[in-house]
Amino acid sequence: MIILLCLLLTTSCGQPNVLTEYSNTDSDEALYLDAKNKMDDFDWDGAIDIMTNQLSAGYQARNDVKTSLMHAYGGKCGISFFDLIHSLSNVSSTKMFEFVLQLYANKVVDVTACDHAITVLKSIGATAAERTNQQNAFAAILGLTRMATTIHAKFDTESSGLGNGIVDAGADSCVIGNGVGQLSDADMNRIIAGLGLVFENLSALGDQLTGGTAGSSFDAAKTLCETAVPTLDKTTPQSLDPGVPAGISWTDLGHTNPPTWPDLGLPADIADPINCLNTDESAVTDKMRRIFRRMIKDANLGVGMAASCDITNMTFDLNAQSPPKVDVTINCCPGLAKP
Repeated sequence: MIILLCLLLTTSCGQPNVLTEYSNTDSDEALYLDAKNKMDDFDWDGAIDIMTNQLSAGYQARNDVKTSLMHAYGGKCGISFFDLIHSLSNVSSTKMFEFVLQLYANKVVDVTACDHAITVLKSIGATAAERTNQQNAFAAILGLTRMATTIHAKFDTESSGLGNGIVDAGADSCVIGNGVGQLSDADMNRIIAGLGLVFENLSALGDQLTGGTAGSSFDAAKTLCETAVPTLDKTTPQSLDPGVPAGISWTDLGHTNPPTWPDLGLPADIADPINCLNTDESAVTDKMRRIFRRMIKDANLGVGMAASCDITNMTFDLNAQSPPKVDVTINCCPGLAKP
């Protein structure tokens, strides 16, 4: 494990000082080694400055340099491999969002640096197949860190922002906003794309992350993401609501045949597919945001904001009005579009 982490961090791991390695201390090679030495000293800003402002454009384009830059931004964001893997191997909570919030309690986090690390990751390879196993291992931890720091920054602000691992009173994932205790759509995009990185690259981390409670929590989250909104069929009234008498058609009920989802009072995107492996913020849909807002509040997976919230408690019934619409019963974020 120590060797793996050393490789992942791409620090110098005992390499000599640049002055003894290169006679020209202004060369790309010397500067790059200096950047890695600064990473050994946790001087993230110094390393980032060298790799983004002092190296030549050609050298910056190298895969190993990009990988180091990604690690430097990740370190500035708040990633500590040793602490994080130790925490994940000792997770006791079965609630994914709850233990994610605990991962960065009493720690300084930098969400913007995490965003920069994601950008560099995508420049290395847009998908897991285009990256090495080591890069994908970092991608999984980076995704976890990104979602954790985003939630932490809004939902755990005690102790001058360091937090205590417990969600703040009044925090509500159902409220769309930029204030403390609220999550904007941009926040949700970061959380969803971050979790997509975890799902996409989970196998690259091996048993340290996928085993035990942590792995089970991620599996449960992925399943819930895929099944939170039931598959609905409006081919006939009976296919949507078995309580409608046989032989009754949509035209009998005053609808076109078949009606649109908005005709039935439901969002137009209700039947759209869900891609739980999405890692692109710009591709996050409103339906995904609604699902994850409810998931964060869910009593079984969320951060403990509402004991009565069960995202799976969702029913659909045609009402008696003419033409009928679908009554949706849901106790998680009832103010959002349903579902």
